[in-house]
Amino acid sequence: MDVKSDLLDILNLNCPSAPLIAERKAALDSMIDVIGQDAHVDEIRLLKFCESMLGEFYLERKVKTPYVGILIWYLQTMIESLQRR
Repeated sequence: MDVKSDLLDILNLNCPSAPLIAERKAALDSMIDVIGQDAHVDEIRLLKFCESMLGEFYLERKVKTPYVGILIWYLQTMIESLQRR
């Protein structure tokens, strides 16, 4: 099965009129704000902070942070970017 087709066409998770996009964006913006508070620190500390946050999300078992999937994706992307520098 084509997962992308399922998400976009069948479930319509990115429908502009659905509240999901705004709520997902709000969760991501909130996390970016938390990361931005430490933006003045060096890249090594920022990398460790992102790795720590990612680890906390992976440890969640019963109660998950809302929209944790996009938060994990963002942190993984940020970590990969910092590691390439």
